[in-house]
Amino acid sequence: MWSLALLLSLQVSGAGEQPAIRTDAAAAEPSVELWQGLRRGMTPTEVAQSLTQIPSIKRAKVVNDRKPAETKRVSIAYDMAGYTVAGARFEIGPMFKDSRLDQVGLQTGDLCAAQLPEIHGQIFDAMARNYGQPLNDEETALRTRDVYAALGESARSGKPALRTAAFEAGDRAALLAVRIWEEAGPPPPPQYPSKTAYALWQMSLTMNRNRRAECPNDSGLERAKISIIYLSAADLRARMAQTVQDYHASQDEAADKLK
Repeated sequence: MWSLALLLSLQVSGAGEQPAIRTDAAAAEPSVELWQGLRRGMTPTEVAQSLTQIPSIKRAKVVNDRKPAETKRVSIAYDMAGYTVAGARFEIGPMFKDSRLDQVGLQTGDLCAAQLPEIHGQIFDAMARNYGQPLNDEETALRTRDVYAALGESARSGKPALRTAAFEAGDRAALLAVRIWEEAGPPPPPQYPSKTAYALWQMSLTMNRNRRAECPNDSGLERAKISIIYLSAADLRARMAQTVQDYHASQDEAADKLK
């Protein structure tokens, strides 16, 4: 339960964006190594220089470097293969607080849900080797039945289902998150067709067919997105403690209203 609320508080972003993550855990040591040589407290320039040493990254440059009041970010260009893990291509998003590296996020584009058990299983096992077993023993690699259960949950709620696992080793930690949902099918023909409405309908049909073609092993409408967030263990613990506190506060409030 705690990792779910924790991930929601971290606000994992949509596809193509660097995850919008911020933290106020001052207790975390700036020297914590987060991921691939990137250390908490690095300047944007240091991050960009370090990223260029990673295979698959062609260039990395600081955006808003000459605007002190603007939020710093690093623009990353990849080679043709991209940064690929377990057969899935990830975008890398360094995140800064007060112009110093705070966390690092990795995120896929939209995956076919049928691929998820294999991809998630490889990533989960690799993270367990790096960090040890997740903090919650109930968090495991997703199986096919777990994916179908999440799709059903998403259909009932009308929003993506979220599955998370939190890992910790020494002074560093990581969150592995998956969002699973089913997209809408092709739209019906326009009730009062005009040339514009008909053209838009045809365009939507083409887009739907293309999405289906991307996933030969399922309908193409069942989708998933994997995110990995690297942060300090102190930050993780602080957020978990805050989540527990917020949960108990909400329970107390509900109890008061039901007296």
